Amino acid sequence: MKLINATQGVSQVGRIVKMDVRKANSFVYLTPNSTSALGVITEAVPYRSLCEVATGGDIKVFVSGSARKGDVIRAQKSTDHISAGCCVVAKSTDTPYLKIGTAIGSGKGLILCMLEISYTGASSTDDDLDIIISDTAPLSPEEGDLWIDTSIDLYGESTPIRVVTDTTAELASDGMIVCNKSTAMTINLLPAIGSGRTRQVANMGIGTVTVEGDAGDTISGELNQSVYTGSCLDILDYATGKWIIY
Repeated sequence: MKLINATQGVSQVGRIVKMDVRKANSFVYLTPNSTSALGVITEAVPYRSLCEVATGGDIKVFVSGSARKGDVIRAQKSTDHISAGCCVVAKSTDTPYLKIGTAIGSGKGLILCMLEISYTGASSTDDDLDIIISDTAPLSPEEGDLWIDTSIDLYGESTPIRVVTDTTAELASDGMIVCNKSTAMTINLLPAIGSGRTRQVANMGIGTVTVEGDAGDTISGELNQSVYTGSCLDILDYATGKWIIY
């Protein structure tokens, strides 16, 4: 199917994508720990151009590292430290994971795979449909000020939004923090105390956003998490010193 490339650059063949919740009929690269995927990019086209995305069949998928015929290929987790949309060979210790398919060929980089996109392992909520942002929002800083009408969760409740353009700390009044910067920046979280509060950090800029726990607090077992262009991190303060991605 043909969708609009919203990845902020030329689409990269073989990368896994998901729907862009900011714009209808658009896609962005699949981000770490996602539990659902749309398909695989099959052609390189400029930003905002129509691009063919394959949702089934035998397609070349970009795998980080080497793969052999018959290997199960999975989407990335936050611990993989690879570019958004890349995949790796699954191991038995990786469960649960988002399965992309089975390798038909062998080698490195673009590997021919039979697509079989499915979530393998424990049940999980979809992390890709938590926000709806107004279609009036520009996609890059050079297009003008960022306008966001509202953010609505799946239960129909409004979420306070704060737009930031540089490194900053979480405020107690925050609901969603929308980052809009052309270079890397950091969001420093308040201490996790088991309050049950939720936070969303969305990246509408070009640079990677790093979300840092306070003084050793962890986020799903890591001291920090990366939020890539066009994606959103949803976290829950579930225990003292501990956040979890949900």
